[in-house]
Amino acid sequence: APGDTLAAKAKAYIDAEFHRALSPGTIAAALGYSPDYLGEKFQAAQGRTLGQYLCERRMREARLLLSKQPLRVKEVAHLCGYSSEQYFCRVFRRHEGISPSGYRAFHSRLSINVR
Repeated sequence: APGDTLAAKAKAYIDAEFHRALSPGTIAAALGYSPDYLGEKFQAAQGRTLGQYLCERRMREARLLLSKQPLRVKEVAHLCGYSSEQYFCRVFRRHEGISPSGYRAFHSRLSINVR
């Protein structure tokens, strides 16, 4: 269906550009569609909003960076597209149930126990 193709284009764009300042409006503009139209097609095809997918993609990258890289939380926030470390920490805690530094500490203990 055309909506599925459009949703796939939107996902690919988010996957490539999530580290930038993005919103559903900027994503729609980049793809040449109205935010309402793109949002409707994306939600129908993906079962979630553009904003939800963008946040999930950023959280996936944040988990990877926190568990694999010796970066400061502020650097992780910036690399994941957040200009505010405090906002990043709030979003991360809401999604993961733990602070970014707590997540890192937990995962560093796990990797020590595995070795």
